[in-house]
Amino acid sequence: MGDTPSTRADRPLFGIFVSYRRADSEGYAGRLSDSLLPAFGSEEVFIDVDAINPGVDFVKRIRDAVTQSNVVLVLIGTHWLSVTDRSGHRRLDNPDDHVRVEVREALERETIRVIPLLVGGAELPTADELPEDLAPLARRNGLRLSHADWRTDCDRLLQELRSLLEARDRPKHRMAIGKTDQTRLVDVAAGGQRELLVVPGVGSAHDVALSFDGRRLATSGRTGTVWAIDERRELRRVNHKRWVSRVDRVALSGDGKRLATYSSRDKTTRVWAIDDGRELRSMKHADAQMLPSLALSHDGKRLATAHYGERTARVCDVESGGEHKAVHAGSVNSVAFNFDGTCLATASDDMTARLWALPHDGEWLRELRRRTHEDSVRRVTFSPVRRRFGTASVDMVRLWALDDGRELLRLPLDGSDAIVFSSDGKCFATAALTIARVWSHDDGRELLRVTHEDRIAAIGFTSHGEHLVTATTREAARVWTFPLTQE
Repeated sequence: MGDTPSTRADRPLFGIFVSYRRADSEGYAGRLSDSLLPAFGSEEVFIDVDAINPGVDFVKRIRDAVTQSNVVLVLIGTHWLSVTDRSGHRRLDNPDDHVRVEVREALERETIRVIPLLVGGAELPTADELPEDLAPLARRNGLRLSHADWRTDCDRLLQELRSLLEARDRPKHRMAIGKTDQTRLVDVAAGGQRELLVVPGVGSAHDVALSFDGRRLATSGRTGTVWAIDERRELRRVNHKRWVSRVDRVALSGDGKRLATYSSRDKTTRVWAIDDGRELRSMKHADAQMLPSLALSHDGKRLATAHYGERTARVCDVESGGEHKAVHAGSVNSVAFNFDGTCLATASDDMTARLWALPHDGEWLRELRRRTHEDSVRRVTFSPVRRRFGTASVDMVRLWALDDGRELLRLPLDGSDAIVFSSDGKCFATAALTIARVWSHDDGRELLRVTHEDRIAAIGFTSHGEHLVTATTREAARVWTFPLTQE
């Protein structure tokens, strides 16, 4: 797949990384290569250490290739678990084993899709059979490639890979700024000066949301409306009832296929299929006040809400209607799903942020972690790359390890009400009233501080984290450069 120098620089090193063990599945890797390379080209596929030039540190090169890929395909044959080294030790138990390094690096980054490919009649390993750092692989949905149906199975895989790479190549350098009179969508890669879409706003409340790929915009007002940005046209308009002329909150699923809306007039949250406008699910709320937080999982299959005055976050399975509650001792201010949809985070006035394992097959919502601040916790969010999450309270911003809940960083900051991670995981930004800052993720160094005359309405990063974007309700988006945290 040919790229001009400018577009290739904005892409990962490889789109698809194939992890396999020669003693287990070399023949299948060759057959897979024969399918992948004609479809995507050698620039998009890393399938063998033979692609590494002589004299290059192969461990570093493999790690770089994995972490800069969009998809990692893990070929698992019948001997993948049991292959041993010359000393008779299982290779997978060695932390420096190249297959273990490849899979571990991919699993640590939520923006990388990890797909187990089961060949030769192999089954997906259980968590108990895997080293602890590879245990999440047991929860990834695998695809079976059989000898008898190789062409059909490969066609299905290629279709999925094309969808993933198409989503990668869609523009992400975009920010939406909502006002009471209009929503402005700007191309922040162009320095915040080029307006892509201006949407009239109606009503006193105006909320906005963007899909993960930056191609769909949702706005609130008298109705909930979804816009196709590139085509500059309205895709879908929904209302709760004919006599209800107000939508206060909107959220989009990461894939841009589902919309969630909340109206304080009929006290309901509803989920809609954008393509045909069908109402998929509704949730009734006892209080008419505005929701402080509304979230859809990346695939749109789960909805989470937090309501002023309520001490619970509600999690609804959009397909079945099953509902679970995450209970706090104070009002819940913020809810967020991690990228792969396995975990919910909540933040509350009870001075805690909590992590919850999302239920499967009749399980209950289970609290995983509880972390305490000295004041009300206003915001919680996940890092898209590292297994980290961040919390912002009235007087403090903190970073935590997702796996064991360790506190990684603590920054005293008065009035912080926003925290956003860069897409590469190297830094994060905070906003407090009129001041936005960028911080190094590793050591907490302040990399940038900018001050506006008005309260900051939105902060974010361009798609590779190289620039900070800030906006107030009166100004156009402004783009700021800061020093890189590492080479």
